Amino acid sequence: MVSRQKSEPPPSDLELLRTILAPGGLSLKLFSRQGDGFASVTMGSGREAFAIGSRGFRAWLRKEFLYDHKRYPSPYALRTAINEIADQAADAREERIWRRVGTSDDVWFIDLGNENRCVVEIIPGSWNVINTAPIHFVRSRSIRPFPATRTDGCINGDTGELKDEDRSAHRQTFKEFAALLNLDTPADFQLLMTWCVCALTPSGPYPVLTICGEQGSAKSTLVRLIHDLVDPSLAPLRSLPSSEKDLFVSASNAHLLAFDNVSNISPATSDNLCKISTGGVAALRRVGTDADEVFLEFKAPIILNGIGDLILRPDLADRALFINTTAIPAEARRDSQLIQAAFDELAPRLMEALLDLLALARYKLMTESAGLWKADNLPRMAEFAKLGMAIEGVFGEPGSFKGAYDRNRAAAADDLAEQDPILMTILEIWDEKQSWRGTMQDLQVEIARRLKASGSRLRAPTGLAQLSSHVKRITPILTKKGMMVAFHRAASKDRRRTLELF
Repeated sequence: MVSRQKSEPPPSDLELLRTILAPGGLSLKLFSRQGDGFASVTMGSGREAFAIGSRGFRAWLRKEFLYDHKRYPSPYALRTAINEIADQAADAREERIWRRVGTSDDVWFIDLGNENRCVVEIIPGSWNVINTAPIHFVRSRSIRPFPATRTDGCINGDTGELKDEDRSAHRQTFKEFAALLNLDTPADFQLLMTWCVCALTPSGPYPVLTICGEQGSAKSTLVRLIHDLVDPSLAPLRSLPSSEKDLFVSASNAHLLAFDNVSNISPATSDNLCKISTGGVAALRRVGTDADEVFLEFKAPIILNGIGDLILRPDLADRALFINTTAIPAEARRDSQLIQAAFDELAPRLMEALLDLLALARYKLMTESAGLWKADNLPRMAEFAKLGMAIEGVFGEPGSFKGAYDRNRAAAADDLAEQDPILMTILEIWDEKQSWRGTMQDLQVEIARRLKASGSRLRAPTGLAQLSSHVKRITPILTKKGMMVAFHRAASKDRRRTLELF
């Protein structure tokens, strides 16, 4: 009788999945972020990072299994394998994740958003397209690719400026782009393009770009084109969330936030937009727990678009860049589809121009940072100001950016004064007397008297504490107007707070 040797049973789906997820493989690198597990996986010729529990990672694992075994794994095996790898990743080394733009060892990177997961590497004076970055990029489901461009670029190493042929080509490209936009002045276009370059830097801070104008002034078209230029997306325009949590979640999951048709901004939302502009962290309770927290990190460029004066608080106004648009006459209106088609044709050249400007800015900021703006006269968004001066030669003469930015901030302060009875009153007192001293109650009485005399419908805070807090908020604007502002305590028994303008 012939004995038969028992054959080994085929490996289970779980064992096969564990093979794909084996530690140390080139296709999978685990890391953690704030206690959550992430995986960097091979996609195309590059890599992409996924949260272990995300739909993206689940889809990647199913596709890998299908490619190797010509079928999908069982739901139980897939769920078990993901739980096991999540535990491993949570204990892995803590690393940072980036969206669209990032940095490592003083090198900037931009995720091109294409299927090959290629990135642009930017160093002082040059840039080039590479397959893999040494940092982890995650992608939103709405990401679209940048237009295909040349694969590298550099400035003139002898002069530290753009090459003459590149400068000429970029000026022509910007001229064609400006013709598509409804802007009042070349200075507005220079500020707008400087903002676009700033929005492609990884560290910020980012001025809040505020587009204000009448109905029919192509505001939404302008915002959509700028979004396509800086961060192409399937959903470029969204509504401004009323919830603080929703706003922070949006900021932590996107590189660029564009809020369309904003009618008003509450004080709380204004404060939160300030945090997003310069960077912050929010702690929220993790869903399904009573005491566990999740931390949302955010620092993102923001675009606001609406009719009338959107920003009424001085701290946000001090972080904002204002672009005003005027209504387009009926005979001058253009079909939005034709404008989009013209932009799509221009987009590759625009992208190359922005990359060249980033390389130029990196070089200038490294070699000439001390001389770009006097250290004792830096504006609030100092990094943006230095960036604008570094690249201003492409748009105008030396000093053109500083002049445009100063005028923009001065106009914003004047517009804010028209809506702020406290600021308006203090400016009137200063124009009349060039000095003033009194208590908060004295200031309150003076504000009420002047508002009544002018017939204004504006209302000032009724509480003295609120009045004092508001004066502190507008102090940067008063300083720019040439005033010195000081708070004292009266020598009387009640120790009332006094304000001195000199």
